[in-house]
Amino acid sequence: MAVTRAPRLFLAALTVAVLAGAVRPADKPLFRTGQKAEIVLGPYSSRAVRSEFNHPMKAFSDGRRLYVSDTRNNRILIWKAFPTRNGQAPDFVLGQKNFTTNASGGGRSGLNWPMGVYSDGKKLFVADAFNWRVLIWNKIPTANDAPADLVLGQPDFDTVGPGNPPDPVTHLSEPWGVCYDGTKLLVAVSSRVLVWKKLPTRNNQKADLVLGQKNFTSFEFNDKRWNLWTPTCVDSDGRVVAVGDYNAKKICLWTKPLTKNGQPPDVVIKSDAFPEPVWVNKYRYHTFATDLGTLSIKNGKLLLGCTLIWIWDSIPTRDNQKYSRYAGADKYCAGGRYYGLQYDGRRIVFADGNTNRVLIYNGIPSDGETPADIVLGAKDFTTNIFQSRKGGQSSGGLVSTGKKLAFSMFMGRTVIYQDLPKNNARPLDTILSIQRWDQWYAPWCGYAQVYDPFREQGGLWSDGIRLLVADWEAGVLLYDRFPERDHQTPYRRLISVDDMRRLNISQLTSACLAGNKLAIIDARNNQVMIWNALPDKFQLPNPNVTLRFGAGATHLASDCATDGRRLAVSLSDKVLLWNAIPTRNDQKPDLVLDRLNGPSGMIIHPKLFAVAELGNNRVLVYDRFPTRANQPWTAVLGQPNGVSTLAGKSAGQFNMPARLSFDGEYLWVGEFKWGDRILGFRAALPKTRPSAPSGLRARAVSNNRIELSWTDAATNERGYRVDFRKTGSAAFETYGYPRFDTTSCWVDGLDKNTPYEFRVSAFNGSGTSPAATASARTLNKANAAPDTPIPLFPANASVNYEPQSFLLRWGGGDADAGDVVSYDLYFGTTPTPPLLAQNLTATEWFGVRQVIPSGTQFFWKIVSRDRSGATTEGPLWSFLSWGIGPWDKFTVTVISAAGGTTNYAPGAYDFVDLEDADQREWLIQAYPDSGYAFAGWTGDVPAGHEKDNPLFLCIDRNRQLAPVFTAAASGDDPPGAR
Repeated sequence: MAVTRAPRLFLAALTVAVLAGAVRPADKPLFRTGQKAEIVLGPYSSRAVRSEFNHPMKAFSDGRRLYVSDTRNNRILIWKAFPTRNGQAPDFVLGQKNFTTNASGGGRSGLNWPMGVYSDGKKLFVADAFNWRVLIWNKIPTANDAPADLVLGQPDFDTVGPGNPPDPVTHLSEPWGVCYDGTKLLVAVSSRVLVWKKLPTRNNQKADLVLGQKNFTSFEFNDKRWNLWTPTCVDSDGRVVAVGDYNAKKICLWTKPLTKNGQPPDVVIKSDAFPEPVWVNKYRYHTFATDLGTLSIKNGKLLLGCTLIWIWDSIPTRDNQKYSRYAGADKYCAGGRYYGLQYDGRRIVFADGNTNRVLIYNGIPSDGETPADIVLGAKDFTTNIFQSRKGGQSSGGLVSTGKKLAFSMFMGRTVIYQDLPKNNARPLDTILSIQRWDQWYAPWCGYAQVYDPFREQGGLWSDGIRLLVADWEAGVLLYDRFPERDHQTPYRRLISVDDMRRLNISQLTSACLAGNKLAIIDARNNQVMIWNALPDKFQLPNPNVTLRFGAGATHLASDCATDGRRLAVSLSDKVLLWNAIPTRNDQKPDLVLDRLNGPSGMIIHPKLFAVAELGNNRVLVYDRFPTRANQPWTAVLGQPNGVSTLAGKSAGQFNMPARLSFDGEYLWVGEFKWGDRILGFRAALPKTRPSAPSGLRARAVSNNRIELSWTDAATNERGYRVDFRKTGSAAFETYGYPRFDTTSCWVDGLDKNTPYEFRVSAFNGSGTSPAATASARTLNKANAAPDTPIPLFPANASVNYEPQSFLLRWGGGDADAGDVVSYDLYFGTTPTPPLLAQNLTATEWFGVRQVIPSGTQFFWKIVSRDRSGATTEGPLWSFLSWGIGPWDKFTVTVISAAGGTTNYAPGAYDFVDLEDADQREWLIQAYPDSGYAFAGWTGDVPAGHEKDNPLFLCIDRNRQLAPVFTAAASGDDPPGAR
């Protein structure tokens, strides 16, 4: 599921009481209010590049110049003559003193998340979203950092943000769109569009009219024609005003003069009026403008930009009037609504935010396959910094072990620094994703399959040795050792796709371990599920405890945290705290921290409790686990005081902080969706290397495992390093880096009846302590052979409905604690299948997106081998593939019928090598002519679906079908009519 802008818009609507955040006297608090981060990571964390962008949201041409709102670099870029070559650098920058800085600012020249940009060739207008204002330059700037002449939405240039409380008449709530048609000025803000009948001439001048609300002070969300929810774009040609509403998923057109507040539009076009996908070729489709990117009116045409350019050759005159055509499908789809399209009557400029570039078409493209002519922000059409190893996007999860830093993204990958970086100059070391995605993946682009190992990664957890990944769609993935190579397959899935289906788990956003206990957040079902022991290697049981929080968008579960003893769960407007991990269903929390605006990630630690307050752009830090509801916090990070909530980009500001991790020295903050940064705040600890641990004890647990425990002698360590070697060997090998808040671990994979030496040292940013040492010999018990493997997917003798997502998954293991089992996989089309892969350490094999033929019987088996060389051969299993392989070709023939037509004109359509399993479901719709009604389908139609309209067809064989239309009775509204 793609994460939308809705959380910010919803949270902004909450009435949030500001807690009295006075600092309580404490002994050496770890953090202080307004503290700046020492480490800032991200693609453009603190330094911009002249010819590159960071999520350009809008682009505009006045026919001569080009303007681009480089939103997350907090600047407007200007080309004094329209660009003519790829990667051409701009001539001027606004919002920054030069082309390399990118911090947010205010005043006459600073910008904070500039979204909309517009020019009539004489004046320039910028919607400065997070400063809650619109800036106007009376002349086109010709120098860097030129100051604006006029400000709307604020009483003066030095006042920024929403105000406390904001003025309901003059305030501009996060303006996204601005337009001046030579007479009227229009600004799109949250829930409304403000209209000045003439160009304002003084600061903070009040608007004359409001659209989308009944008046300037009303705030309604309903599905009525006149109401706007979240307008993100506005345009006018002087006669017609057009507005795109993201959450309401509609385009509103006012073709008559604007004369009153709340005036309803004359024409409304809803995206759900056109549910059918548009096939640009046999392999790829797009859905009509569900995200309503940006629209443009020029020369009597209406254009809408999303993953395609949707074109009305004349201004629509009736509701839900269908577009005339579409054009401009791009090879790299990027998610939709951030696109900013403008047509200047000659060229189309297309701000493609999620792929970090601006596309220029020298005319309206002729079809859906026509590529752009020029690309800006990159040297060519295939370059994208987000495909690189520089930083990441949208933190879905974050964990620091003190040695390693990992963060996951909703874009389908988890990335790792194997050593904590000091700056963003060093590229990422490891990328976890499937190989086909390489280094980039957008889930909505149609590449993920239901059984892919990675789809949309969320919360991360680690004890320094293991790594746990919560994937929204693919389950909970466990690495028994922190992964060190690209695309590494998880050791096993604690929760699989099939488990999620069986238990009705929907949107698994976070997971954490507490000893042997597993807790997950099931966000869409608004609950926490807890297992008292790690799920068995073969089957996930029902949870031991379920905490349900009821229905309603104001209380959706977001994240969970534990220190092994206590539990914290964040909802949309509060945090629930349990002094002990709950042991019964729906157990009430011991404490509730309420009056919060979008709490998300949390930290529980003996010396601090912290919560990321996403909606107020700050992190609240307590010097102890809260014991009363009104307990004041010790420090606020991301804001200069306990009152400010303004979003910003600097070492001391956040843009929607969402995920937290504390490694004993640094508190790490991951920004959600619109920040793309990871910030590290150093705790107020002595900048000296830590004291050495003492009393190291080594105890043999089995033939292959030795347990270590020690006494912590430091207060400023970031973690521990555990080394081992066989007695008499020359060199030590590093086993792992346990977290700073543990004093024990075990070492697995050791040889039977063998003496080993161990050493444990503490480390931080100032150095490493001397090591504590100990020795022990592994046990000499009889070795147990590996467990007999069992098939988990596909089930034995089954029909595999996902042959394109070629996953084989089995259960395996060993009764000997700490023994390491490897697997040999045999696979083929005969009862004696050949060896396909060997020495696998994971219990699943994903065939690098290998596609297998349909209608074929396959055989497979697993041979398990433990560290002592004992083997166990599993039985022979089989399954039958069913679906479409690359050499399959199916034809669907649509036959014409009197009385109407279909959205895919009658004819024959071939389907070959479909990229996505979902694309096997083809949607076709019948449209009756006036005076007729749709009666059904005839031909090769699934039983029970003859009356469906639209009709979903699974393209698994050749099919032939035809619509049936009948004359409608006089006065009837024909079924299926649009």
